[in-house]
Amino acid sequence: MKTLAHGSIGGALAVAALIGALLGLAQSAAAETRDLTRGASTVMELQGNPSTGYSWRLDAANSENTSIVSIEDLGYGESEPPPGEKRRMGAPASYRFRITGVSEGTAKLVFEYVQPWVGKPARMQEHTVHVTAH
Repeated sequence: MKTLAHGSIGGALAVAALIGALLGLAQSAAAETRDLTRGASTVMELQGNPSTGYSWRLDAANSENTSIVSIEDLGYGESEPPPGEKRRMGAPASYRFRITGVSEGTAKLVFEYVQPWVGKPARMQEHTVHVTAH
């Protein structure tokens, strides 16, 4: 009986590790650069999965010069399934932030993908935003 329970736990951990790998929950970094004019906005989409409890948030401590942009957390957007398919429970979705240029300069924005009750991010993404006058 103990062996069966131990094997079940081991199997569950293996499945959890596989799911985590498939969802890209390993620590990773992706860099992207965006150019904005002062007053212009762009929507940044970061891939995630709302059914896992993970969401994206700005890591203010590791970001730089954030005062030159306004960052609006739009949350998860509705993902459109491929034509002819229905929306699936547990499907990935895009987490969105609206970034607006406030003043000229360059900002480094670091976002972390985290479950709020865990605190340690599963992955991070760094984005650079250049804001110009026009």
